[in-house]
Amino acid sequence: MSKPTRLSLNNFKKKIRGWIDTVLEGTHNHYLSYLPTPIGWLSSGMLKLFFSGIKCDKTQTAIIENIPKDAIIIYVIKFKSYFDYLFYYTRYKQEGLPVPEIGFDYRIFFWQPVSRLFKVFLAFSDYLFHNRTFPDPYKSGYIRQELLNGRAGFLSLVEKRGFYRWFVKAETDPIRYLIEMQKSIVH
Repeated sequence: MSKPTRLSLNNFKKKIRGWIDTVLEGTHNHYLSYLPTPIGWLSSGMLKLFFSGIKCDKTQTAIIENIPKDAIIIYVIKFKSYFDYLFYYTRYKQEGLPVPEIGFDYRIFFWQPVSRLFKVFLAFSDYLFHNRTFPDPYKSGYIRQELLNGRAGFLSLVEKRGFYRWFVKAETDPIRYLIEMQKSIVH
């Protein structure tokens, strides 16, 4: 390849890299486990309407209101349920309570803003291309940082493929992750 062609190709690669870094804001930490607030007026309105007939337990919401403002909040349910995740997200937002934005091992596609979906796809593709492995929100420190920044989490204790995924495939166990995180931040 001639020198001018090589320089031109290198300049093109630098421009693409710069554009990717700008769009991703310098990080690959864009995951579908994060459901931002707000999600958009149309999606928010649809969820409010869908969950309008279900009431929150006032005793439970009173307990949540009394949690210290600097606490890390993890909402826990027994079985994995997107319905429950979206319910808590929607109703707790209406109640003015901390909203579960980080879904441990949840992948939310439909309710994401389109611009966010684009960032997630770009970050995933770019990371995979450069590292030949899938990005991991646990190993990258993303979940830890988001929880320390005040985002609430949503954790399911049991899921259909949980045993296989956590013990046979050796993926990160969210409960063990939280215990290790707690050990490291306790002074």
